[in-house]
Amino acid sequence: MSNETQHVQQARHNISFLSTIVSDTSNRDWIATVCFYSAVHLIEAVVYRIGFINYNGKTYQFKDSNRLDTEKMIGLRLSPHDKRQIALDHLDGNVADHYKSMRELCDNGRYHCNMPAHNEAKACVEEHLSSLIAWVSSKLGITIEFDLVYPDISEPSGDGGEETTAETS
Repeated sequence: MSNETQHVQQARHNISFLSTIVSDTSNRDWIATVCFYSAVHLIEAVVYRIGFINYNGKTYQFKDSNRLDTEKMIGLRLSPHDKRQIALDHLDGNVADHYKSMRELCDNGRYHCNMPAHNEAKACVEEHLSSLIAWVSSKLGITIEFDLVYPDISEPSGDGGEETTAETS
């Protein structure tokens, strides 16, 4: 089991890698994936620090999401990502929504071969991961350098993959 420091280090490593690919908008699937796995490690660092959640009047202690006993909580055996979602739902619902959005974009790209749209990749970087980093920084009292910006790109027109612009003649 990794500890808080190791999770933060891995997240910083992932974010560093993200900075090398974010300007290549043909990598939108990988941008979403790296954002998501950066978020996974940041959330695990907070889970490690907090160590418990209250659910239906009971306290469940755990140091990583995989050890959250959802069979006792809700009668279901869940994946680590689903357990993390439950923990996050009880820690901060707004941040949980950001995690869920990143997970969906990552899963759609990796498992269903659906390339995220430019606006989705942009939101993944500038909204979802950025918000999650701010939340984690406040929870852990640390600074995580993050100033990445997804390039401004027009969406394809849908008639052959050509890029469109907002200009009119």
